Amino acid sequence: MNQNTGKTDLFSYLITLVITALSLVFSSGLIGTIYLSLSKKSSFETEDLISFFGKNVFFLLQLFPFLIALISLLFCVKFIHKQNIKVLFTQKLRFNFKHFLVSFLLWGGILFLIFLAQFFLFKKPIKWNFDFNHFWLLCIISFIFVSIQTLFEEVLFRGFLLQGFLISFPKKWMAILASSLLFALMHFNNPEIKIFGSWILVYYLITAIFLASITLLGKGIELAFGFHLVNNLFGTLILTNNWQVFQTDALFKDFSPPMISWDIWFSLFIFYPVLFFIYKKLYKWKIGEIFA
Repeated sequence: MNQNTGKTDLFSYLITLVITALSLVFSSGLIGTIYLSLSKKSSFETEDLISFFGKNVFFLLQLFPFLIALISLLFCVKFIHKQNIKVLFTQKLRFNFKHFLVSFLLWGGILFLIFLAQFFLFKKPIKWNFDFNHFWLLCIISFIFVSIQTLFEEVLFRGFLLQGFLISFPKKWMAILASSLLFALMHFNNPEIKIFGSWILVYYLITAIFLASITLLGKGIELAFGFHLVNNLFGTLILTNNWQVFQTDALFKDFSPPMISWDIWFSLFIFYPVLFFIYKKLYKWKIGEIFA
């Protein structure tokens, strides 16, 4: 994505990042504050929160801060940077929902094939977990607030920060790498890091590089948002486990121990390149633009 008009000085970017980060941190802290106030306890673990609120309410409380952070970010872009917030979403005349849908369906189809392979070929201990009393509310929460959470991350990293780095760095690939490193570091507190070690951040880094590249070449976050959203919805509505960051009453539950399985490596080194090639052919991209 190209740089845009408005205030693009370092101070404005720092102020916006500080305000956005503080809004996310303070609103996230409300979960613990509410729990301690209602339970009259002095400390808690994640399991205590899930048990106290229930999975759906706790899930909603986990996601709500992203709405506050998104509003804060858009407010700062509008009134501190004096920019039209549309430029965070697309450089085209309008947001291209067709591009969003293509990416959503393509990656969703691949995730479904991976799921079938895990279930039928590799015989993973995946069990039917459907409970209508919980699932209907989970669907509402997911389609609204997972969309908001995903949109916030895309607008922040592939919209706001990527554009800022494109202004600051002499090469576009440097801007892609810088925004992707920050995206990976944002996931440092995820449970996966404690389980697998910090090297799993490589997965987030390569994923972020892929998303930033298709954002830059596609001149908007539509493709990245479609990919990211269906990926998150799949993990909250279709297949869950006992150790990921969001614990939900999804349709299926994977009871296998935490491990780095074949699907991670296939995604990084086969599926991502295949998707990139499909997008390149569909939208007639010139890859050299990344290195300009």
